[in-house]
Amino acid sequence: MAALQGYPYWASPQPQWIRDLVENDIKKGSVFLCRTQTDGRAVGTLRVLWTDAEMWPEDASDAGYIHGLAIRSAVRGHGIGAAMLEWARGYIRAHGKAYMRLDCEASNPMLRRYYENLGFVPRGEVTVESHTGARYEMTL
Repeated sequence: MAALQGYPYWASPQPQWIRDLVENDIKKGSVFLCRTQTDGRAVGTLRVLWTDAEMWPEDASDAGYIHGLAIRSAVRGHGIGAAMLEWARGYIRAHGKAYMRLDCEASNPMLRRYYENLGFVPRGEVTVESHTGARYEMTL
């Protein structure tokens, strides 16, 4: 697993099971790209799912779940992630949901602060296999 500013993030290349999962989400229309207006280059991606039974085993019918938020390293720090999450907020609200939820690596205080600064509220930690995720929720 690689590290960004000393904190672990996704492995590169991704394991086959993750690539299969994302491919399936692409087929379902759950993967979204953020492109620049000037040249159409992809600068970010995220997935919006309607369930996440592993990290959020409680009733999921009232939320949309963000996964795989990733920003091209060359454009980090320009508010693209925040803009993508704001877009997702509207998209999830338009689907009649009351909450936007996500999780991130629990051991990464920078990422946790990032989500908290955007208005996400901590909702505890959940360990699935070897991954401990910090859960976050935003009321729409």
